[in-house]
Amino acid sequence: MVEIYDDERNLDRFNVGLVESVTHDTYCMQSIGPHGDFDGRQVGRIEDVIRLATGSEYLFALKLLHEAHDRLAAELPSPEGYYPLDLQNSLRFAKDKKIVVSLVDPDHVQITGFVRDYGSDYVEIGEVRRDGQEDGLLIVHLDEIVRVDIGGRMEQARAFVHRVRMGL
Repeated sequence: MVEIYDDERNLDRFNVGLVESVTHDTYCMQSIGPHGDFDGRQVGRIEDVIRLATGSEYLFALKLLHEAHDRLAAELPSPEGYYPLDLQNSLRFAKDKKIVVSLVDPDHVQITGFVRDYGSDYVEIGEVRRDGQEDGLLIVHLDEIVRVDIGGRMEQARAFVHRVRMGL
């Protein structure tokens, strides 16, 4: 379990998780929430990591909480066939499985919605507002993305509200 810091303006903010894969440019981890529960996956760029921490008392306590949860593997479909989950494969996984994602930019502004299309340098997101309404299509250059959050609590909640609103 690791703490990953990627916001140099706020070193009190970090992401915690279990590292699934690392490539030359990106990392993928199973995100762990503050109560030890699975909170989706995060795929980020190595170059945006400013600090990595392991072995803290906080991580030890979180690991104990996490081990107590028996639903770790059941929260999201396994991304088999998509490894390593780099930015491109994570976008393909989310599009194929119709999973809501959040794109996080360097200022930690999030765009949340469904992946409609993607290419080697862009992603097209069908944005979903907090009230579940679709709010148009956004095209974002991958260079502007620090991290992709896939199927976490916030993304699952947004997908649920969207489905209720749409009558699905």
